[in-house]
Amino acid sequence: MTNAIEREFSSPLAKLRWGKRHVSTFDQEVNNYLAAVEMKLAVEQITPKHKAIYKRWIQTYRTQCQEQGRRPVDPPDKAAFVHLMKVKTPSRQDLSLIAADAVHNIRQSLEHTISACARLLGLSDDGTFFPMVKADKDVEAVIRGKVDWLPDQAKDVIRRNVSPGGLLWELHDLGNKDKHRLLCNAGAVVGMAAPSVMRASPTGWMAAGFFGDEWDPVRQEIRFAMTGTPFELDYKFKFGLDVRFDVKGTVGSMSAVRAMTEFASTSERIIQEMRAAMA
Repeated sequence: MTNAIEREFSSPLAKLRWGKRHVSTFDQEVNNYLAAVEMKLAVEQITPKHKAIYKRWIQTYRTQCQEQGRRPVDPPDKAAFVHLMKVKTPSRQDLSLIAADAVHNIRQSLEHTISACARLLGLSDDGTFFPMVKADKDVEAVIRGKVDWLPDQAKDVIRRNVSPGGLLWELHDLGNKDKHRLLCNAGAVVGMAAPSVMRASPTGWMAAGFFGDEWDPVRQEIRFAMTGTPFELDYKFKFGLDVRFDVKGTVGSMSAVRAMTEFASTSERIIQEMRAAMA
């Protein structure tokens, strides 16, 4: 039986290794991509297009009007200026293609795992797949309907790891999304940005700094400060850039490299647990 297990589980492990190879390639290419990002500072008169920082300026303006005993007008009768870091990113559609290769191979390593289990039990592997569920109520129904032929220990491995709506579901969902559109945004995403040193001119005032909501992924710019006059600020700027999957949820909130690394780690644990359950 040991030789049979080694033989059958060589398939999912090979798929997983190939997926990890694509993750490594993706990581290298993301580093090359981010190294080519260009940044330029700019000062613009604040308008509604500046979104979150504009809303804070309007609040500040209304408060000042109230303190001065006058009514605010729209548009405001006082100017303000927003300080931006404009980010220019190269076009790299191949990042999405590499990411898709990684996602598919990691996802398929789990499909191969269930197929390996079927063959070890003398069953056909036609139509077998690793069950993915979106809601808690679906777990037992899917297990009964799709993998009830598995030994109890193997079914317990699935129960422990399917995590309805969690990481594995998001991996499964990414694979489906890739059938219709590219997985990654073409532009970079700011993960952290903060002026480490900022000294305003004596002739102006500082109304707001970076609160974390001034990154505009469409315009590719960070709005990090607001002043009353268009002078240049004296500061040093620290920031972090990464590339993320164009999805919501846990996966969309982390770098694509980290997400795929966690996909691979989770899948490898499941493969090894299933392998032990079939021994």
